[in-house]
Amino acid sequence: MSVLYPEGSLKSLDIIFCWNHTNFDGVSGKILHQSLLRNLNDSNVDKELHCLKNNVLHLESVADRFPPPPEKLIKIPISWGFALSTAWKELKPPFLVSHDPTHVNWAPLREEPYRTLFRTISIDDATLKKVIDKCRSHQTTITGLLHALPLASLSLQLAEGKKHHQKEANSMYAITALDTRRFIPTKSEAYPWHVPSTTMDNEMTLCDHMFDQNLVSEIRTKVKGASDEDTMTQLEGIVWSAAAQARKDIQNKLDQGMNNDPSGLMGLVKDWRIQKKQQLKKPRVGAWGVSNLGTMDGEGEGSGWKIERAVFQLSCEITSPVFHISSMSVKGKEMCVDISWQEGIIDAEIGDKLASDMEAWLRFLGA
Repeated sequence: MSVLYPEGSLKSLDIIFCWNHTNFDGVSGKILHQSLLRNLNDSNVDKELHCLKNNVLHLESVADRFPPPPEKLIKIPISWGFALSTAWKELKPPFLVSHDPTHVNWAPLREEPYRTLFRTISIDDATLKKVIDKCRSHQTTITGLLHALPLASLSLQLAEGKKHHQKEANSMYAITALDTRRFIPTKSEAYPWHVPSTTMDNEMTLCDHMFDQNLVSEIRTKVKGASDEDTMTQLEGIVWSAAAQARKDIQNKLDQGMNNDPSGLMGLVKDWRIQKKQQLKKPRVGAWGVSNLGTMDGEGEGSGWKIERAVFQLSCEITSPVFHISSMSVKGKEMCVDISWQEGIIDAEIGDKLASDMEAWLRFLGA
């Protein structure tokens, strides 16, 4: 964790918590900042920190309370059909795959350069509230909308006749990261000390979204001959429909619970280094992924510490979708949406345009 002090008078601090996804998920980062805010405003903390001596924390071992893996916290039923289909998908040789709509052949896997490009956009609270109201009226959420916007942008950017035309980009597959703490019992008999809502670990799964060829084609056809100013007006109905579809996908996954969740098969992987190296030999899967941490209450008590702004960013992973779209907001403040991708796998103009399109859409819908 890094703390950045501003020049001049000390009115605010930038606190940066950076971690490896192997250790924590996105919600864990949110938990840390909420806990930090609570403790900064607790006058009793200094008195109770017996382990702090001469500005050094002497921490006790927590090995006996280390968060157990998900499969030990909750039963994850796996059917034979799901297990076999998942195994076949992982093990089948590439030459047997003629066309897989989840593959992104227009952005092949590259090990170098292993650097991430970030573009962050901010939407003020007044605009955000209007967008949320419209999401509700269209039976969707901010998360659903954050899928529909890259769908619209990339469908047009990669269309025939455009500078960055990609023939194979005729459908779009995406994923959503979902918090599974809601399914895990609190203080179970086996782990009476474990409280999922306040535990920093990895408790997540993924939801799939397939935006098919007909939808991508409809987007491209709808705006033929339209000016830039008219494009959003022409596509608004499709955007809301796609956002509602994404929300429905998420609800279906949540209704399913942990049944046939891939995490139930993770124990079968004996060596994750070998598993990851094998993935490098396969096509990339997914055009983008959305991780929305929602809203955090940044108000402290009285005139104490407060959180004014929160940004959630994901660095690139070579085998991940092309784009990471990460969002978070502080209650009553702005929402920050971060768009990131690995340098060199696509022309940076595509990522820049995606970020500017998403910002323009959010302002258009919140006007």
